[in-house]
Amino acid sequence: MILRTLGRLLNQAWFSYLTILLLQLKVIWGMWRYRDLSNIDTSSYFVAAYEWFAHGAVYIVWYPLYTAFYGSLLYVWRDAYAATIAHRIVIVMGLSLLVLAFLRRLLPPGIAWFMAAWWVILPIDFDSIFELHLFSVFPILSAFLILLWKPGAWGRGWALATLLAGTVLLRNETSIAALAFGGICLISEVRQRRRGIAPEANLRLAYGIPLALACLTIAFFFTRALEKHLASDFHDKEISNFCISYGFGFHQRHPEWQGSPYGGCGNILKTVFGSPRVTFLEALRLNAPAWWEYILWNLRLIPNGIQVLLFNAMSGSITPDYDFVAPVPARSPFALVSSVLAALLIAVAGVRFWRERLYWWQAWIKPRIWAWVAMACVIPMTGIVMLTSRPRPSYLFAFGLVLRVLIGMGLLVIVGRWMPFKRWSGAVPAVMVLLIAFLPPYYHPGERRLLNEYRLLRPFEARMESAPTVLVTRGTGGTLCNYLAKPRTDDFCRPLEFADLREEVRSGESWEKVLERRGVTLFLADAPVLADPLASRFVADAAAYGWRRVAQPNGIVLERTSPGPLNKALGSGAH
Repeated sequence: MILRTLGRLLNQAWFSYLTILLLQLKVIWGMWRYRDLSNIDTSSYFVAAYEWFAHGAVYIVWYPLYTAFYGSLLYVWRDAYAATIAHRIVIVMGLSLLVLAFLRRLLPPGIAWFMAAWWVILPIDFDSIFELHLFSVFPILSAFLILLWKPGAWGRGWALATLLAGTVLLRNETSIAALAFGGICLISEVRQRRRGIAPEANLRLAYGIPLALACLTIAFFFTRALEKHLASDFHDKEISNFCISYGFGFHQRHPEWQGSPYGGCGNILKTVFGSPRVTFLEALRLNAPAWWEYILWNLRLIPNGIQVLLFNAMSGSITPDYDFVAPVPARSPFALVSSVLAALLIAVAGVRFWRERLYWWQAWIKPRIWAWVAMACVIPMTGIVMLTSRPRPSYLFAFGLVLRVLIGMGLLVIVGRWMPFKRWSGAVPAVMVLLIAFLPPYYHPGERRLLNEYRLLRPFEARMESAPTVLVTRGTGGTLCNYLAKPRTDDFCRPLEFADLREEVRSGESWEKVLERRGVTLFLADAPVLADPLASRFVADAAAYGWRRVAQPNGIVLERTSPGPLNKALGSGAH
């Protein structure tokens, strides 16, 4: 009696959605108190988001749909940290609901919930270093849901339009899935007509109206574009993406190479391909053996990338990600065993599916065939991305959903018609509630260095927005410039590295002369900087050299308020 009651509860959509939201909230609880301010790329997207907020403008090459969403939150929170955390939470919570909605239309409620919970609790799916990668799942996931909600011609038209908009306004690689899906739709409609089967709807309207609206949306964003030379900007983006991907792969293959695989990737490309600015296809023409070495290296990393995507651990030892991303367990027995079990499950289910193919085709596949077609179109897109860029887990989220569907379908095929499974399925809601109750939150207290530095400099935001700035920090100046100065040009806020200036001081120059010569206007002195005797002494006496000293709980900021003795002397000498 109790199990039957719980079983009815399991089938209630509201219960599934409520519990998955509670589980997601439990996992990310404390994100707003313990997570640091997102760095590197997100800070660049913040500059574009601010353009949308302040001027209704976008950089069409750099993910305008995402930056418009990000910038819209600035109407609510002007603080960069609050807006950044808020937009991550909105993305994460929204995805948890859409993932469950998608899975519930493909799988029984219990299996769908646990596949969704697998997505919800995995750190890569909510703590991905850049929020953009999570946001990029929305167009593809929306296309899947449209096809499941309305599987006819209108559904195919809206799904294709969604993929088209996602291609232009978000991630260009979605074009591979869009072209594949569009081609299959075209072939299907032509075959239907040749067989004399009347279309279920007016195809011109079913495809034309959604595609026209997608094109109008794209055109709107193009009218708001800040770029003046789109072709060259797209080319520069291709160069930048290939430079970083190739540079880091080269550094992994040649650890003896000394240099930064990011800032120094142009030097690597010049050495290998004869030019510091080459695209993926240009590299093939210039040095085919090196190009193939790059491809084969990415191929080697694919198993590790898929394991991290699904299990947040890898049985290999070489990261498929970049080294600025938090490391995951390597040589993990858990990842190896889980991978073997997942492969065995799919293989056994495949054999059983084939034996009972008529039942499974009629009961589960045929009514949802166009969603399966769309999922199949994601596979070549994922393969090309893994080979041409890197098998980074954050590039593979849509593929991760497809794999969860395959594993969930495998479970259904193996145990779905087994009577004891049906009898005990009523216990699933209790397990769901226990998981919510006992799963610990992911976030814990720790250093939030970038956020501390942002708050130290926040009182100077107006100055940094209105006047050119040269900022000295311990390696975070570029990110802080983006969040505070929102520069349109690279030289409006120029970051300098404390360690580099410290070497100049060691060579015999004083701090005041080094800062004068470099034109520094803001100097951020946190605890490690103040631990340096020469720097600490200069900070203490800064007022004598034309600096305003602003002390805060976590450090000191020096702001130049006058030319200083060195510039005064140079000025008098000039006369």
